[in-house]
Amino acid sequence: MSASPKNGLSSSLSLVTGGQYLGTTIGPALGGALVVLFGFRGPMFAGAVLPVVAAALVLALVPRDVVRLRDRRGGSRADDTGTPRPAALWRTLPAQFYIAVFLFFLLFSINQIIRLLTPIALQGIEGTDDVAAISGITFSLGGLAAVLGIVLIARRSLRPGRLKVALIVGTVIAGCATLLLSTTHAVPQYIVLFSAFSLVHAMMIPATNTLIATNVSRERRGTGFGIASSAQAMALMVGPIAAAAFGAYSITLGFATIAALFGCIAALVFFAIREPGRDATTA
Repeated sequence: MSASPKNGLSSSLSLVTGGQYLGTTIGPALGGALVVLFGFRGPMFAGAVLPVVAAALVLALVPRDVVRLRDRRGGSRADDTGTPRPAALWRTLPAQFYIAVFLFFLLFSINQIIRLLTPIALQGIEGTDDVAAISGITFSLGGLAAVLGIVLIARRSLRPGRLKVALIVGTVIAGCATLLLSTTHAVPQYIVLFSAFSLVHAMMIPATNTLIATNVSRERRGTGFGIASSAQAMALMVGPIAAAAFGAYSITLGFATIAALFGCIAALVFFAIREPGRDATTA
């Protein structure tokens, strides 16, 4: 995010998140097409080549970060030679940064749980073992709703002074949709609720990313988002583990627990998050 325009941080983060959700929407369809045309080796080959292409594009097109050394005498410690040493970066980051990263972790964990429980829930509603087509439709419409949530809501509505309200409203809507998912017994209703969840969840990710970015200096945003990426990696581990536990015990309990967790997230945002100033969100 250090390469983002100074007056367009929120829009830049929305574009990044939109690309991420667009990829998760197009990816399964592209993978299926490659399987049909080239067999299972097709998507495996593409999965090996595309990261190399992405790395080449980054090396060719992305400018180098410029990091300037700062005088940290106030927060430095002297080593054995008496030379001041700067404090570790994680010690210098404010509590708001770690709260935002924690929100980021929770949102990705919840998304993983919902997505992994969805085929099981649809199987229970439909009463058959073969729900591949229904699951495909559900995830496709959910991906489309996520992209629309970013394009129509996040990019146009996430402005200084609105991030906190957007997160609270999003968590309330997502919590209600998740609670209703635990009681629905019709596939069309489930698809509508899943799409509503996907829309507001996607809208909340750029808001959380903006909170992360505004709580680190511009030249340290790469490090800040590196920490956030580590939290996301943990979420990709915690989410499936929790989904497996709920799937084995009770899917209804899983959805109800997530709805309650959204209520806790709304309370955390209301009491703990401080809205960044206009200067911070445009820096």
